[in-house]
Amino acid sequence: MQLWLDGFEIKNEILSFSDFQFIWSNLGKELYQNKKLVYYVEIDGQPFYSDYETIIADNIDRIHEIKAYSITFQNAILQSFSDMVGYINKLIASIPNLADPFYAEPTPESWNLFQQFCEGINWLVHTAHLCLTLSETEREYFNVSTKLNSLMNRIPGLLRTIDNALQEQEYIMIADTIKYEIGPLLEEITFLLKECGVADA
Repeated sequence: MQLWLDGFEIKNEILSFSDFQFIWSNLGKELYQNKKLVYYVEIDGQPFYSDYETIIADNIDRIHEIKAYSITFQNAILQSFSDMVGYINKLIASIPNLADPFYAEPTPESWNLFQQFCEGINWLVHTAHLCLTLSETEREYFNVSTKLNSLMNRIPGLLRTIDNALQEQEYIMIADTIKYEIGPLLEEITFLLKECGVADA
């Protein structure tokens, strides 16, 4: 198996996952020292933006080539802000279809949408935290990242409210929390990012 980074060959023969882990760990440290991260990885031509280490571990004997592509801290922050706004817009648009069934009797499709919604919210929290961590070096974005995380810190409490409502089968509480608390909070987040000029208006 061959390993490439940004078009340059790093290793032309990797024989085991432990070998890969050692090389990958050192590569990550070197990138971080240069204010860079792995942006995405192509495994035999197929791009992956997450979970690629698990995929590599599970398929190490069948993979022929891994091509990694890096991104600077600054570009990673800006890309994350842009991705967050785009994703939040989709979440906001989905709220009526998600919440309304919980005012009656949620269907299996409703539960599936609910699970996807919660996963999306958790991704937003994780991404905001990453931006804050990176902005400790890229100070230009520290102020907006701090404000963003301040808003995001309200989400765990809202998710706990939803979890408690789930346990009590208080479906109306779930719908109200999504529609009248999480929805407006998501709008606040997009307004912040657009107002600060770090995402498209």
